[in-house]
Amino acid sequence: AEYGDNQFQAVRLTLPLQKTLPEKSAAMQEALKAYERCTDYAVEQFVTSCTFRLAEVYQHLSRALMNSPRPAELDALAKEQYDIMLEEQAYPFEEKAIAIHEGNARRVREGLFDEWIQHSLTSLATLLPARYRKVEKALPDQLPEGTPEVSRRVVKLNQEGIRHREAGDFDKAAETYLKALGVDEHAAMTHLNLGILYDLYLGKPGRALYHYTEYQFLTEGQDRTVLGWIKDLERQEITLAQGGQ
Repeated sequence: AEYGDNQFQAVRLTLPLQKTLPEKSAAMQEALKAYERCTDYAVEQFVTSCTFRLAEVYQHLSRALMNSPRPAELDALAKEQYDIMLEEQAYPFEEKAIAIHEGNARRVREGLFDEWIQHSLTSLATLLPARYRKVEKALPDQLPEGTPEVSRRVVKLNQEGIRHREAGDFDKAAETYLKALGVDEHAAMTHLNLGILYDLYLGKPGRALYHYTEYQFLTEGQDRTVLGWIKDLERQEITLAQGGQ
């Protein structure tokens, strides 16, 4: 499959596109078939890697289309129309890449996690930053002199929680964050980190929404990025309640 993928990526889109695009599309189909055969074996260590690579094949073609050369003779208006045409062709491939990466990422809810699922989450952070570019907050070990012991304990527990999340032990991460809230239930940083854990890794949007909302309350609503996360989760909850996807 990787050999076919390399062959696909090696085909460059040059002008005129109607000549080179069919060749690249044919190479793409061969790469996709090979990766799909790989996933059909249902061997866990290969399913996640082949799923990630499937998504990247679609994403590669999307990028290749957008980065392909423009005809030199186009005036400004024609070039704008040509760019729009390329976007219309590239967008469905990007959408397909997103859907496959999201399917790979959802495997964490089944207790699966490895480097390829993390790669899918990393790709999603670029493709859909509003939904997936969510980074925990952690303060350094060297806190200012005079920092209360309670705050030091909370910081240490948050650092520990992040380490568990990075290791793929999400239940232990949740346990550690909840322990931090037991030390200080008003620790905004902990609510944020726990919200991200429930949101991206444990598939519990209701709990994520609660902790994001608590974080906003404790920080007086100053974080507009998190406000966007809250609105996005609320839209998802409404869609699910209405029987949507």
